[in-house]
Amino acid sequence: MPSYSKPPIAIIVSGVWPGYTRGYEIANLSVLRYMMKKTGECIYIGPAEEKMDASIKSEFSRVKFIGLQLRRKPLAMRFVRSIFSEYPAVTERFWHASKKIGKTVYSNLNTANRKVLFFYEDLPASYLLFNLKAQFPEAMHVVRSHNVMRKGFGELASQPNPIKRWAWRSELKKIDLYEKRIAKTAGRFIAISEDDATWYQKNMGIEPGGIASFYLADHFFKSFEHKSKRNSVLYLGSADLRKGLSLKHFVNEVWPIVRSKVKDARLILGGRGTEQFHNPDDAIYGKGFIQSNEDFLDEGQIFMNPQTVGAGIKIKSLVAVAAQKLLISTSVGIEGTGLVGGVHCIVEDLPVKQAEAIIFYLNEPEQAQKVAVQGREFVQEAFSEQAFSKQMDACIGDLL
Repeated sequence: MPSYSKPPIAIIVSGVWPGYTRGYEIANLSVLRYMMKKTGECIYIGPAEEKMDASIKSEFSRVKFIGLQLRRKPLAMRFVRSIFSEYPAVTERFWHASKKIGKTVYSNLNTANRKVLFFYEDLPASYLLFNLKAQFPEAMHVVRSHNVMRKGFGELASQPNPIKRWAWRSELKKIDLYEKRIAKTAGRFIAISEDDATWYQKNMGIEPGGIASFYLADHFFKSFEHKSKRNSVLYLGSADLRKGLSLKHFVNEVWPIVRSKVKDARLILGGRGTEQFHNPDDAIYGKGFIQSNEDFLDEGQIFMNPQTVGAGIKIKSLVAVAAQKLLISTSVGIEGTGLVGGVHCIVEDLPVKQAEAIIFYLNEPEQAQKVAVQGREFVQEAFSEQAFSKQMDACIGDLL
């Protein structure tokens, strides 16, 4: 066994900067805090074109943040470019960056007399693993899958449009091969939730080397029950390719039923792309990108997650429950969370049942608060820093 005279160093590779707003950012922030406590020195490689929260730079003044050009091309262009590649379109923005990544790391990293751990956040960013492992073979390379890509994108292959259907079926085949190759190439492959780990085992023959989720810092548990607007229903999350379909269905199928019974009900949508649903005539307010989860969650007591496609941990659901909101969700919307329907939240998959649940709890705020409190207490324990540290220690403690 080699001996090391210097403390270990961690290099985190990600498609986003750590932060407090998006679920992906929150999960990455948990890992960064863990790595700094364990190593004291860290390099974080993220997207040069995205702005980082100034408070993150202030908190992690000893972290070297390095920006890579990871510009995302339009969806159609990504598909066209991937036709001539063995890799899926979801990794397209990392192709160009992979040519420069080795030189970037070499110029910022002194590997002499120290352990080096590369930690890749999610599968698209893990495309950079192939070059970095070849150039740093003595280092340990750990991949954390934030969701099972094949499962998360699966429903998109059933679209009615034949061209889109063909494109997504082709993409899913590449995703399947890519996901398996990443799991095989990584020195250690970690799932973000027990649900994902089980899916990998049963459906892809992949045996994850551990499970590491994330944790919610104390400020996520601020409660707004005395200020919230009673008849407002909240949705917080991007209206991207997958979540946008579910949100559109909710707006068209569920919200009209709610409005027919609760005349002053309002639906407030926050997150990138939600402005497309803005329709004040139907009491729908799409606010687009949200700077502060806390300010947004002050707008109502009921939080709706209508998601029907996805994998991984539904972090926004947990953020809402932590803030003592009543979560009404589909079964997909609580995957990976450990929340129990009827105890910590309300789970309904049928549109009419979702509408009935919203109507009932809008009219019964005390009942809504009772479930919300139970949910909050569960999240506070299950997604604490202590619980997350134990998970990470079990996954990679021997590598540091």
